[in-house]
Amino acid sequence: MEVKEDTTTYEVAAFSDGTERKIEEIIKKLPGVDVNPKTGQIKYKGKAVETVMLDGVNLFDYSYTIGTRNINVRMVEQIEAIDNYSENQLLKGIEAGGKVALNLKLKKGKFDFSGNVDAGSGLTNEPAPLFNLNSTLLGITSALKSFYTLSFNNFGANLSPFDYYSEGTSIEDDREEEFYAKKVIPQSINTVIDPERSVFNRSWFGNANIAFKPSKNISLKTNLYYYQDVLEAEQLSAFDNIIGNQTLSTSDRQTQTKEPALYRGDVELKWNTSPTALLEYEGRIFREIISFPATVLVNQQNTLQSIAQSEAFFQKQKLVFTKKLSARQAIQGFFTHSQHQIQQDLSISPSALDLSRFEQDRQSVDNQKTIWAGESTFLGANKRDRYVFTLGIQNKHLALESRLQSRETNTDTLVSEAENDFDYQISSLYNTASYLFSRGRWQLTPAYNLRLFRQDLREISTDSAQHQTDFFLEPALAIRYKLGQNASVGLNTSYTRLANAENYSFRQPILLNNRNLVNNTPRLLLQNLFSSDLSYKYADLYNQFYSQAGLSFQYSEGGFLSNLTIGPNLTQTNFFFLPQNQTNTSLFLSAEKLVSFLSANMELDLNYSIAQYNNVLNDSELRTNRANTFSSDFSVRTAFDIPVNFNNAFSFLTSQSRSKEGESFRFSSLTNTFELLFSAIKNVPITVSAAYFVPNLSNGRQSLLFLDVQLLFLPPKAKFELEAVFRNLLNTDNFIQLEVNDFSTSVFQTSLLPRYFLINASFSF
Repeated sequence: MEVKEDTTTYEVAAFSDGTERKIEEIIKKLPGVDVNPKTGQIKYKGKAVETVMLDGVNLFDYSYTIGTRNINVRMVEQIEAIDNYSENQLLKGIEAGGKVALNLKLKKGKFDFSGNVDAGSGLTNEPAPLFNLNSTLLGITSALKSFYTLSFNNFGANLSPFDYYSEGTSIEDDREEEFYAKKVIPQSINTVIDPERSVFNRSWFGNANIAFKPSKNISLKTNLYYYQDVLEAEQLSAFDNIIGNQTLSTSDRQTQTKEPALYRGDVELKWNTSPTALLEYEGRIFREIISFPATVLVNQQNTLQSIAQSEAFFQKQKLVFTKKLSARQAIQGFFTHSQHQIQQDLSISPSALDLSRFEQDRQSVDNQKTIWAGESTFLGANKRDRYVFTLGIQNKHLALESRLQSRETNTDTLVSEAENDFDYQISSLYNTASYLFSRGRWQLTPAYNLRLFRQDLREISTDSAQHQTDFFLEPALAIRYKLGQNASVGLNTSYTRLANAENYSFRQPILLNNRNLVNNTPRLLLQNLFSSDLSYKYADLYNQFYSQAGLSFQYSEGGFLSNLTIGPNLTQTNFFFLPQNQTNTSLFLSAEKLVSFLSANMELDLNYSIAQYNNVLNDSELRTNRANTFSSDFSVRTAFDIPVNFNNAFSFLTSQSRSKEGESFRFSSLTNTFELLFSAIKNVPITVSAAYFVPNLSNGRQSLLFLDVQLLFLPPKAKFELEAVFRNLLNTDNFIQLEVNDFSTSVFQTSLLPRYFLINASFSF
């Protein structure tokens, strides 16, 4: 490793044990770096990474998992972690900084065109064989940098940046959430374990990323995406609901097939109109189609057939102009416009609402969200300080139409009061400012957001309307004190006001699936939120020691609460606004240390949270609830100078939920994953993995064990390698996960992919 100013450089070979195939597997091992196993999001020193560059070029933006999950380890020589990253070079040294990015430095000679092809096949006890194809092509010239990938597999692997396997969101979805309309009818497979163990798929993913510089002052980047999949899963969800002195047990056994298709294109144009001016245009467009048929056995009695379909179209354009006024001052102007349209349809046969009367339910939802915004920003800096002053205006328009119908003897009968048709507009004029003071070891950043906020909700079907105008100030303060070269303490506190009506605007019921019917009591009142966190950081990456500890507290006043009516076949939920107080407190500790005399790297993560919230259950009085959760993760990875090494990761989770008016629900679980690496045979590393799960410590008989084996053949100086993978050798067929809340215990069971064998060949060129 080398630490120089704002850049830490890691030598890839120094962190490799020879079993890594893709560069993400190396990134996970870097000191101070954390990778989310589901989304692939990377954090460096606790901060989310903005992007992962390729030889200094930002090809992937927020979809950087395309690179980390597909680029072969053999192609990369170094990984740079960059503090105070700024993609806009005109703002370097002017904006406050704090952003981080990674840069993958390619090995010498990886110019012109080079790439990698992985191809493999395998067997399982299913009739169809398993296939794996993953090809990448890298083009590097003086004017053109490009990366292409094409992949197919049918054993649950996801090499794309999109998450259609669960209700989770991708890194980019989190960043762009404000611009997306909400999908009202869910279409998710609730994977409770790694999809590579539980989901059969037929996944195609293609992507082209091209950065072209036709002249010194102009650069053009395009990103094209194609994704298509067929996901299949079998799941059981069972609930024991304690309502008063009675226990109501419900269950759904589902056989699900999800068929998503996505077509998307992005373009970015940058034009340095002068040495001190930059004009940027960003455009995005995509079309998404999802079909989601399912067969559901309800309460082990009635079988329903459902199919949820959706089609979405999204477009967004952003124009940015930056003018550098001097070495220490700059101005920026922004204009953004976006539109997202979603059409959803759900059909359930026979009826989930009234099985004795109707033979089919049909729910349709048309949802649209349009945003336009303009903003001007003045940035400045002096020798020690940074400051930002912004004026902006935004208009957000949402429109939703829905209709719930039930078919009775070949006649469409409209369910009473089950139509929605509304327009909701939010207009805001705002001024934000912040000033970063740096004095010796102290950094002090006061900030504010002054906002004039107007909401208009018009329910067309009932010819009624609500209006609300608010003028408010949202202050914030961040304090940081450096205890030395590597350590610091920080305090962040803020007061914000949130408009939550966007998610709770429809008054009449919408059928989400065979089990849930939802409506709201719309209100335009704002939620008051006070947040504060205190943290300590120690980062000595050169000696591979990183630690962080902290306390965070959130206090909210007002918000939408749930009123649940739980029945044997249907749960009806009404969300209503109440000026009630709720709190959330959490403690965390994380540490990572290379223990040299043991030749081992150790990591520890501890989290404890207490949440207090309210709800109403089956016409009860307002219930006050409390949820306590503690999780711990401890891992050890060795690097002995002998042919045997291991990696062990242990996780423990305990959760307790209770209502002051009811019973307490608790469960504890543990997971231990042990990997043993044998390298006694030269160029043939063998990895044996055992994963042990106890979903409920009070019932150890439900424990599960997975056994996997990987063999690699790595000929020296050759451009190919062979891999043999044996998964689920013990043929474990089901996985169970427990959850608790303030009134129930839930059991989720999913069927697993059977034992399989796969041989892969990888060729580099």
